[in-house]
Amino acid sequence: MNKNTVFIRLKLVLVISLCAFYNVAGAQDYKAHIKDLNTAINTRLKDTRSGLYFETTDTAKKEKQNLHSWLWPLCALVQAANEMEVLQPGSVYLKPVSLAIDQYYNDSPPVPAYQD
Repeated sequence: MNKNTVFIRLKLVLVISLCAFYNVAGAQDYKAHIKDLNTAINTRLKDTRSGLYFETTDTAKKEKQNLHSWLWPLCALVQAANEMEVLQPGSVYLKPVSLAIDQYYNDSPPVPAYQD
C-alpha cells in the first residue's frame, strides 16, 4: 500500500456504502449510516492530540512513514463532511477537517501556501 491508500479506500468505501445503503434503506437509515461512518473515521483515523488524521492504522507502518495524512487525501473528508452537513443542517462535520487542513498552512517565504 502506498501512503494515501487508506484515504482512497476510505473514500471508495464511503461512496459505495452510501450508494448501496441508500438503495436498500430509507432516508433515516441512510443518515444514521453516514453518522456511523463518520464516527468510525474519527475514532480510528483521527489523532485526538493533534487534530490531524493518521495516514494508516497499521502500527508497524506508522513508524516507517509519515504518521499523519498528506494534505490531498483530506479532500475526500472535506467532500464527505460537506455532504453530511447538507443532509443534516445544523451539524458540524466540516469544522474538524478544516482545522486539520489549517495546520498544513505555512506562511514562510517565498510564498505562503498549504504544504505537506
